[in-house]
Amino acid sequence: MSDHEDRARIELLVERLQGRDNADAYAALKELLALSEATDAVAAHFDTFARLLHAKSAFMRVRGFLLVVSNARWDAEGRTAGIFDDLAHLLGDPKPTTARQCIQAIPSLAVAQPALAPRIIQALEGIDPGRYPDSTAPLVASDASAALEAVRKRAEKL
Repeated sequence: MSDHEDRARIELLVERLQGRDNADAYAALKELLALSEATDAVAAHFDTFARLLHAKSAFMRVRGFLLVVSNARWDAEGRTAGIFDDLAHLLGDPKPTTARQCIQAIPSLAVAQPALAPRIIQALEGIDPGRYPDSTAPLVASDASAALEAVRKRAEKL
């Protein structure tokens, strides 16, 4: 595939990512995440992913979060650090499922952007599992504890 065809494919996936069909959007997300592992071409859509962090839809917020984190490896300009507060906010999202997905993904941000590790640790330490229903609070607490341990281990290696 040519560079132009790759860009066109990524454009289409980013469009599908924001569509109303959640199954199709999730399929686009999986494909974009896989591409993000191999190429910096997806990172060209950073602003779109950053906007998704503020979407009404919890699904959209998670998609934006996962794509920002996944593409942080390609960020040499510090754009991820510039929106860190928006990312950290989602660690305490009102929807426990959204919070859990973001908490579980945040350790990979510490790998991609080691300078953010202290801020990630601080954000994880600030999570209040008690704000969630009794059925999900222990899950959020467990996820936060595991993420905190992973980020701390990563930070110690630096």
